[in-house]
Amino acid sequence: MDHAGMKAAQAARREKAFAYMLASDPALDMYAYAAILRLARGVDVEMAEKQMKRTADWFDLPHPTGRDPRGECDFAALNLLHALYLFYDRLTADTRASLDRFFLTRNFLSKFGSENHALMGGVVRLLAAQFYKDHHFEQFGMTASAVYDEAKAYILEFLDYRARRGWGEFDSCGYNAEDLAILNTLYSYTEDAGLKKLAAMHMDVLLLDMIVDSRCGLHGGAHGRIYPNVALNSAFQSGPPKFFHASTYTYYCYYFGAEGGYPEPPMTHTAAILSDYYPSEIVCRVAKNRTYPYENRERRHLHQTRGFRDAINHELLVSVEGLSIDKYTYVCEDYMLGGVNHQDDYPENNIGSWYAHHEQHEWELTLLGRGEGRAKIFSHHPGTPGYYQIHNQWTGDSFCNCGTHFCTKDTAISMYDIKNEPYAAPVGYVHRRRRIPLSTPASMQTFRWHFSMKKCWRKTTFSYATIGSS
Repeated sequence: MDHAGMKAAQAARREKAFAYMLASDPALDMYAYAAILRLARGVDVEMAEKQMKRTADWFDLPHPTGRDPRGECDFAALNLLHALYLFYDRLTADTRASLDRFFLTRNFLSKFGSENHALMGGVVRLLAAQFYKDHHFEQFGMTASAVYDEAKAYILEFLDYRARRGWGEFDSCGYNAEDLAILNTLYSYTEDAGLKKLAAMHMDVLLLDMIVDSRCGLHGGAHGRIYPNVALNSAFQSGPPKFFHASTYTYYCYYFGAEGGYPEPPMTHTAAILSDYYPSEIVCRVAKNRTYPYENRERRHLHQTRGFRDAINHELLVSVEGLSIDKYTYVCEDYMLGGVNHQDDYPENNIGSWYAHHEQHEWELTLLGRGEGRAKIFSHHPGTPGYYQIHNQWTGDSFCNCGTHFCTKDTAISMYDIKNEPYAAPVGYVHRRRRIPLSTPASMQTFRWHFSMKKCWRKTTFSYATIGSS
C-alpha cells in the first residue's frame, strides 16, 4: 500500500467534489455549503455572498423549509465559520455585519441535545471565540476569553469520554459523517496544537470504526441513528441532494476511492473539502489490506443523551456508567452479517431511557455484488411513527423495545414481542425490506425469523415462522 499515492489520488477526488459543488443549484444551498466553496475559490462571488448572507441571517428570516430555526442553527453556524477564517475581510460590510450579529448576539446552539449537536455546539463556541477574541458574546453574557476556555474544557472532556467508551450514535451512517465534518472544522482552524492532533486522532478512529464493519465502503451490520433511505440502500447513504450532506459511504469513497463497481459520489462535506486532513497510514492499511473473513466485536456505552448538552451533567453520565450495547459483525468476501446482540436496560426512571433503540438498526445482512448495494435483508416491527418518524416502517424501536436479536457468523435470530397500545402496529406484520404479512393478530404476537448462510449469497436459504399469539 502506497500511503503517499493514496493521498495524491484523494487530492484529485477533492477537486472533483469541489467542481460538483461549484456547479450546484444555489437555490438549494440552505446552509451555504456550496456558497462557501464558491467564495473560497472566487467563483460567482456576488451570488455566493448573497446566499451566504441568507444563511447568516438565519434567525432574522423564515426557515427555508418551515422548521423551527433553533433546530439546525448550529449546522449553519459550523459552516459559517469557514467565512470567518477564509475570507471575512473580502466580504461587504453588510455581510460582515450579518456574520457578527449571528455569532455575537444570536444563540446558535441547537435546541436538540443529541451527540452530534453537542459536539458541534462546543466546536462552534470555541472557534467563534477564537476569531472574535476581543468581543463580548451578548447571547451568553460572557467575554470571548471565557467562552473559549469553557468550550475548550467541554471539548476535551467530550472527546476523552468518547475515546474511552465509544460514540453514542454508534456507527451512524449519517451522524458519524456529521462528526467528521465537525472534527474537520476543528482541525482546520484551531490554533491549539493539542486540539488539532486530538481532532485528527478522533477522525482516524471514526473511520477505522466504519471500515471494520464495511466492505467496499458499504457500512453493514447494526447502526445507531439510521434513516430509511440508508437502511434500504448502502451505496446511497447521503440525505436528499438539496442538503448537500455527506455520509459514511461518501467519506469512504472520498478518502479511499470507490471499490467493487459501486458508485462514487461526486461530493462530500464542505468541511472535508476545505481541510487538509488525510487519514493516517494505519487507517489506510486497514482499509486496503484486511484479510477475510473476520469477526468484529464491540462494546459501546449505553448512551445518555442529556449528559452532554450546553454543559456536562456528570450525575447523568454516572447513572449509565458500566452499562453497554454489545455489537457483533461478521465480514467476509461475499457478505456482512451483524447486529446488536445485547443491550442493557436503562435504570428505572432514568431520564435517558426514552433513547433506547432510538432510530436503531438492530441487525442486517448485506449481500455484496448485487444492485449497487441494494441487496440487504433485515427485520423490523413498523410501530407507530409519531415524533419525527422515529419509529417508522424501516428504522427504530423507540418506546416499543419489542425486539430481541442475535447474530453469529452465518445465523441471525430475531424475536418480537409486540405489545398492545400505544405502540402495536396499525396492521399485523413484522417485515424485512418488503412486508411479510403474518397470520396472527398484531397485538401480543411473537415473530421468529431464522436463516442460514452458505459461502455466498447465491446459496442463501431463508425461512420464517410465527410462534405464539394471544
